[in-house]
Amino acid sequence: MQGIGIADLKIALVDKAMQLPLMGQSWPEKWLAVEQDLLSRPEHHIDASMYAECCWTRGIETNLEQDTLGDYLHDLGKILYFRDDYVLRNLVVLKPNWITKAISRVLSDEATSKAKGILSHSGLPRIWAKDEEGHPYPPYLYPVFLRLMERFDLSYQIEADIPNSTSTRSLIPQLLPHEPPANLPPWPEIPPKGQSQVEMVYRLDFVPPGIMSWFIVRSHRYTQNLHWREGVILEYEGHQARAELNPMLRERTWSFGAHCHKTSSPSSKTQLT
Repeated sequence: MQGIGIADLKIALVDKAMQLPLMGQSWPEKWLAVEQDLLSRPEHHIDASMYAECCWTRGIETNLEQDTLGDYLHDLGKILYFRDDYVLRNLVVLKPNWITKAISRVLSDEATSKAKGILSHSGLPRIWAKDEEGHPYPPYLYPVFLRLMERFDLSYQIEADIPNSTSTRSLIPQLLPHEPPANLPPWPEIPPKGQSQVEMVYRLDFVPPGIMSWFIVRSHRYTQNLHWREGVILEYEGHQARAELNPMLRERTWSFGAHCHKTSSPSSKTQLT
């Protein structure tokens, strides 16, 4: 490593950062004061009432202005603020890295990996026993952490076996096996009579990390519980689809059976076969 190009990279990063939506926007002094107050607090998180009190102290009294400031600080990565989420709206995270490290404990959990990506909620006290400072994670934060993972498209809760019962498991796509499941049915090369089939191949210049995990989480309502690290089978009203990523070839293949709907991706090239 000779450090060649580092200076040019720094210039390019600054140039891109200056083009972000909030860069150069004027802020009232009272907003800056609240920002400094929040970032100087020692707690990892506070509740919504404490956040409102911090705002009131600096003259930010209306809910609209408090929410707008919270949204801006969230977009800037200073805090985590989810006013639109019924599970998260009472939590204001002042140290986002604290949440990142808590979530990383799940993503690196050996027991969940051995369970083929199935996270049993009964194991959360073991995973979130103590943070890196040796402080216990309060159990009331477990559903909050799970919800944050869902908001970040890292997991989804598996429906309980008994209708209207609380879910006790989550799927972590990043911990799925690399191999397709043994009971994966073969995809027909020729569709059955009376049905149509379309295959689309997306050739990507760059494969974003975690793109398949993101897709599995976003499409989980159509799951057939047939998924692996880089692929999934979906079904909706008799229409089936198989989506598979080939990282080595930088290709994502979509195969649709029965009546099909065309999809597009602005960041990739599409080939219909």
